[in-house]
Amino acid sequence: MSTSNFAVYEKDTYLLIDGDTIVYSVGFSPNLNVEGTPPAYIYHQVKNMLNSMIEAVPAAHVRIYLTSQDKSNYRFDVAKTPGPGGQGYKAQRGTTVPPMYKQMIRDYLVEEHRAQIVEGMEADDMLGIQATKYGREATIATFD
Repeated sequence: MSTSNFAVYEKDTYLLIDGDTIVYSVGFSPNLNVEGTPPAYIYHQVKNMLNSMIEAVPAAHVRIYLTSQDKSNYRFDVAKTPGPGGQGYKAQRGTTVPPMYKQMIRDYLVEEHRAQIVEGMEADDMLGIQATKYGREATIATFD
């Protein structure tokens, strides 16, 4: 039996991707977060990032999750509760300006890559829930 450079995967394997990390990684790229960046260039960078993840972890099914922007995320409630040092959740991040093309990247992930919007929690929380559903057949891809 010979081996190859290509991974063999079973029909029920899953790659679960935190789309929020793609939005912010691509969106905050210094050469992309500037006025007048052509959408095609931004979409190309998103595709490159997705393809890198898919090549690294071949799976029969790819699922991309994005956190809802409607503030239904339970962490908004947690943010009001002081933690260690008297600060709320993510208080140390201050007031960060979102990437210029954040919504465009999110829309692209939903429309072209069937990303699912997660309500009531963050996307990375959904990855954990889905991974337990699929068990050993799931791989999580996130920087968070």
